Amino acid sequence: MQQHSTGPKPPNWHQLAGNFGDERECLASFLAMETAEVLEGVKPANLINLADRRQPCGRNLHQLWRRHHGRTMLRQSGLEVLEQPGRNGGLLLFIYRAEPLASLLGRRSTAAFLRQAGYPNPNDLQVALAELQSRLGKEKFPHEIGVFLGIRSGMSPGSWAGDRAPSPARGPGEFTANLSAASNWPRSFGRVAAVWLSA
Repeated sequence: MQQHSTGPKPPNWHQLAGNFGDERECLASFLAMETAEVLEGVKPANLINLADRRQPCGRNLHQLWRRHHGRTMLRQSGLEVLEQPGRNGGLLLFIYRAEPLASLLGRRSTAAFLRQAGYPNPNDLQVALAELQSRLGKEKFPHEIGVFLGIRSGMSPGSWAGDRAPSPARGPGEFTANLSAASNWPRSFGRVAAVWLSA
């Protein structure tokens, strides 16, 4: 029976957080890791939960997002974000690139699915996002979130996320070198985090 090589698994955030001593570096590297597939064009959006609690590295990412203006960091790289209060005082961040997301929602099959799910005008990105945000605020989590995240029908988020292997990071500066040495991240990790830190 033939065995398939899956390659090295990408690290999780807790394995890497200790590499970044500065608070802004910590937040920028976290955001770069969590949005890498969006920045690389692999998917149009991602959903991040920022719990309001101390992480194993000793920092509270929810507080860092507020203190260091995470929304401004994201906009430096052409990303938009919807903020929604999460459980226990945390935040849900729906982070996206407008053009590819609008293109996805404009497809006939996608628009038809969302209309069946109760979205009045899925071809209008802002209207569709407003409807999604209102549903994120309700107790029942919207199952159609997978469409906005670009997850293919019939696949779970976990299986979809591994479709494309990340490429090694390349970029300038000591911080970027730390990123590259720490993991097998996509190229955008170091490049974008460096942009955020210079803002």
